[in-house]
Amino acid sequence: MQQRPQWLDELLSRIDRFENKLNKLDQINKLVTSLNSKVTKLENTTKALDDRFGQIESKSVCLEYKEKGSFLVCGDLNSRIGEIDDVLLNDNLDLNLFLHHPSDVNRKAYVISRNNYNKMKQKAQFKYKRRKGIELCDLASTEPRKFWSSIKRKVNYKCKIINETMMKHIESILGDSSLDLCEEVRNLIDNTVFDDINVTQLDSEITVDEVIASIKKNEVQ
Repeated sequence: MQQRPQWLDELLSRIDRFENKLNKLDQINKLVTSLNSKVTKLENTTKALDDRFGQIESKSVCLEYKEKGSFLVCGDLNSRIGEIDDVLLNDNLDLNLFLHHPSDVNRKAYVISRNNYNKMKQKAQFKYKRRKGIELCDLASTEPRKFWSSIKRKVNYKCKIINETMMKHIESILGDSSLDLCEEVRNLIDNTVFDDINVTQLDSEITVDEVIASIKKNEVQ
């Protein structure tokens, strides 16, 4: 009996392997679908983080924005945006690595990066709010005009701010406890600074002579 050629055995073996791969096509399709789902989740997570950065940078409760000197500009946080972005980039890289090569080691690396990012963000927000709250209290007692210029509303009829909203905004800067809101700030917000001041001249009636004298004075100028 003639022996079968070796090349034929190799060809048949390749055909068997190919058929096995075809049989696993459904599994491959499921894997691709699962991977696409994870990629979509990653894109949604990235978008959510981008939106969160936008909220942090622009959070002003419709108050006036000033490029310099405003207490509503998150300067401390902006100065660390580059550092936080680096952590976020590493976080995404670790997540991609875990999605493509799921393992306990890669999962641990991703969890560590994510926790580091969250801690850094919370620390930056806490430092900013606390420092700005203290500065607002100092201004309220020493420079009321500068205090108001820092938090006054926009000249925009679509953005009407009531005292309650302003109070909640300042409380959010100082912390969750309303006791942290210093007395000077409360007096300025409630407009009670001049309650105990009584100037009799301001309560007297304005005479016709005073009006005429004021008009003539303006005409001369």
